[in-house]
Amino acid sequence: MDQFPQELIDQTCSHLSAEDLRSIYYVSTKFREAAEEHAGCCRESADAIREKDEIFTKQIQNLLATLKTVEQHAGERNRGEYRLRIYKPVQAARPESLPELMAVGSLEMPNNENSRAKLDYRIVIDLVTRLPNLEKLECHTGMDEWTPAYDEERAIQFLWEYDGPRRDTRHGFSKAITPTNIPKSLQRVELNFICRVAMSQADRIDHRRAQPNLVSPASKDPFTVFIMFHMVSPSAAWYFEGPRGEGREMIGYEVNESSYPPLDTTESDKDWDTEVDEHGRTFEHYSCSHFRISPNDNMLGPFLASFAKAAANMPDLRLAILWSPLKWDVDNGDSDEEEPFDYFEPPEEFYPGDLAWGLKYNARIGKAVFIRRPEGGSREARQIWWKVGNWRPSPEIHDLFREIGREKYGEALKEHWDDRFGLESFSRDDFNHWTPDQ
Repeated sequence: MDQFPQELIDQTCSHLSAEDLRSIYYVSTKFREAAEEHAGCCRESADAIREKDEIFTKQIQNLLATLKTVEQHAGERNRGEYRLRIYKPVQAARPESLPELMAVGSLEMPNNENSRAKLDYRIVIDLVTRLPNLEKLECHTGMDEWTPAYDEERAIQFLWEYDGPRRDTRHGFSKAITPTNIPKSLQRVELNFICRVAMSQADRIDHRRAQPNLVSPASKDPFTVFIMFHMVSPSAAWYFEGPRGEGREMIGYEVNESSYPPLDTTESDKDWDTEVDEHGRTFEHYSCSHFRISPNDNMLGPFLASFAKAAANMPDLRLAILWSPLKWDVDNGDSDEEEPFDYFEPPEEFYPGDLAWGLKYNARIGKAVFIRRPEGGSREARQIWWKVGNWRPSPEIHDLFREIGREKYGEALKEHWDDRFGLESFSRDDFNHWTPDQ
């Protein structure tokens, strides 16, 4: 089936009813993508989800069993090293039933721009535990992480829009990690939850709306951010506010029973499926106001302190980037929303749709930059670039950042402050090249 042209499959699926599309979902990868594109809500039942997990489990079992056979015939000295890449994983129903593979040194889960199915993060750990000699892990999920703030109700009723599964997958990931199930051989881990292609969708978040608390009832978030962070914290508090503190006190809402999909076809589904059959599944209308360009010290301060403490305890750390994309756009067609910001007059070199705030640390910039020591000698210096406008960290947080790399590289440190706009934000050109393409 996968040999059929995608265009032909898409055209065929465009004439099928929502129920028929549910039936052909498992025919092949191409049919699955076409079904997701044309099925409207196409909500999966609990049985369908279990079936999908079973199918994926069998596929992985067959793959690993084949590699295990090759590995056993090759013998320990000749087993070589595999680079395993898995597209569109769902969930392994019985991860403990998967065979261990000694020859896999690299595991990758790349983005798939044609899929709207969200990844259950626990699958990453379930697979890692079966690869005792794994050295490199890369997981990219940014293509499906964000969806614009659509106005249409049916646009937010899809499975990937529910907050309950989003919260639960974070907690499941945390619980799956134990001191004994992570290979000691693991040297490099990349968990990318956003990418350049997805950044435009991540921008389409309404700064006026409360966001879900994805941390509660836990006391802390299981993830540590290394490069890029979103302006909304996992606990739903905002790291940024308006120029005069607008939105500073906004809090999030708790995830509850209504935050989960019904896993059954509802009357609303049938109505929306009919509408999709008539008009297609396109969501064009969304309404956003973007005014958060100034740091909220109450939230950003503890976050920066935690980052600096963690970085200072990494003796071999050579490069660290921490930044957030920002956006200014209060002209959304509603004069009542725009009027409160009439006081704000940005300078000429202000790119409202392409802003950023952040910093970069480099352990040793190279021989071209030296710091003269009092005794007359010179050495390479640690560097910190603060792209934060006229904002300044508190003395306590500043001291924490100055500790990064000090024990290994010495006291020499050069800090670069750039407040050319007189604002708290800068162009993303300073950071874009650090964001994964995929």
